[in-house]
Amino acid sequence: MTTLATLLGFLPLAIGLGEGSEVRSPMAITVIGGLAVSTLLTLVVIPVVYELVDRKADAYYVERRARKDNRAEGEADVPAHDLAESHS
Repeated sequence: MTTLATLLGFLPLAIGLGEGSEVRSPMAITVIGGLAVSTLLTLVVIPVVYELVDRKADAYYVERRARKDNRAEGEADVPAHDLAESHS
């Protein structure tokens, strides 16, 4: 909401219809672009990347734990594809 309010506040400066607008308009356009890109990165890109990285770590630790449990019980290692089916 804060970003949206700032973007809407800079919109009249970016349109620049008054005197001296050739000086203020590029600054307003730059601020609008920077806020839009940073908001997109913060709300969409970073959570998606985190989710992708976090999944790989979880699968690794699930497989590692299963191997450790199997060794403790004296059983053979369970293939990774069997672990994915049983822990889903």
